[in-house]
Amino acid sequence: MKNKKSSIGVNIIMLILMLFCVMPIVLLFMGSCMTDATLLHCLGPLSSEKKSSYISWIIFPIEVSFRAYIKVLFDSPEYFVAFWNSMKVAISVTVGQVIVGMPAAWALAKYKFRGKKIVEFLYLIIMFLPFQTVMLPQYIILDKLGLLDTLVGIIVIGIFQSFPVFLMLGSFKNIPDSLIEAAQIDGANDFTIFTKIAVPLAMPGIISSMILNFLEYWNIVEQPMIFLKTKSLWTLSLFLPKIDLANAKYAFGASVIMIIPCIALFREFSEELENGVASLGESK
Repeated sequence: MKNKKSSIGVNIIMLILMLFCVMPIVLLFMGSCMTDATLLHCLGPLSSEKKSSYISWIIFPIEVSFRAYIKVLFDSPEYFVAFWNSMKVAISVTVGQVIVGMPAAWALAKYKFRGKKIVEFLYLIIMFLPFQTVMLPQYIILDKLGLLDTLVGIIVIGIFQSFPVFLMLGSFKNIPDSLIEAAQIDGANDFTIFTKIAVPLAMPGIISSMILNFLEYWNIVEQPMIFLKTKSLWTLSLFLPKIDLANAKYAFGASVIMIIPCIALFREFSEELENGVASLGESK
C-alpha cells in the first residue's frame, strides 16, 4: 500500500513537470492561431507606457486564424532564407561531428596508448568550457582563415567539438572485448571491426549524439551572433528576435514551424536517444 501511494505521488509530480514543459508549446501554438485583435488585446501592455500593466493570455481563443502560417509560408522569403541557413548549419555540423567523432570515440574506448587518460580528461574539460572563454581564439582563427561572416566558419567550429565524442564513448566502451578478439581471430582488420561491428552496435549512442547536436546547432545563438554580420546569412535564432511587436503573430507562427523538426526527431528516435544516453551510465 505504501509503495502504491509513493508511486501515485511520483506520477503526480511527473505530470506537473510535464505540464510545465508542454505549456509553453501549447501557448505558442495558440498564439499563432489568434486573430490580430485578440493578440493585440493580450500583448497590448507590452507596448503600453504603464509599467504596472501585465499581459493576459487566452489558452483557447474563440476566434481562430491561420493567417500567421500563410504569411510565413507564402509571403516571407527572409524567413525561408534563415530556415535553410539553420538547416545547412545543423545538418553539416551533425554529419561532420559523426565523421570526426566516431573514430576518436572508438580510439579512446578500445585502443591503449600513452596519455590516454590525459586525452579523455582534456575532452571532458573542453566540453565544459563556456563559449565566452573560446570566443576570441575562434574569432581570430576564422579571421585568419577568411571564414568570418560565412556559414562555413560556423560549421567548421561546430564540427570539432568534444561533446559528440563523449556521448559516443559510452556506447563503444560497452562493446565486449571478447567480440573484438573473436573478429581478429577470424582475420578482420581494424577498419572492418570498426565499420562492421563497432558502429552497428554503438548506433544508439551515435544516433543520440546526432539528435542532440542537431538540436544544439538548430537553436544556436552565440556563434552566429558573433561571427555573422550579413543579414542574408542569419539563422533562425537571429531572425526571430528581430520580429517587432507589430508582427508578433507571425513570430508565433514562425516559431511553431521552427520547432517542428525538433518534435519530429524526438518522436522518431526517442528510443535510440534513451538508449544512447543510458549507455553513458552503463559504460565501464
